[in-house]
Amino acid sequence: MAKDELFSRVWPDQIVEESNLTVQVSAIRRALGDNKDNPHYIITVPGHGYRFASKVRRLNGKQREESLVEHHSQLSHYCRSGSRDGRCAMKT
Repeated sequence: MAKDELFSRVWPDQIVEESNLTVQVSAIRRALGDNKDNPHYIITVPGHGYRFASKVRRLNGKQREESLVEHHSQLSHYCRSGSRDGRCAMKT
């Protein structure tokens, strides 16, 4: 997706600095446990924008709930095991 398209969809009718997009993409990568040097989900396309690199599938209500419970359980276990990479800050 081109940067201009991201700006118009995420921040319609607003003037936003390009650095803000970089900060937000970095936060999304961190939340996904991804990084720009070895990306699994978000790939930077130099001079253009970003590309989602993983397979996407639509979940129904029950699948979505089960997925959230599973993710929370994995994250809680990961945090208890002593992670220091910042992802544990999301634990609720």
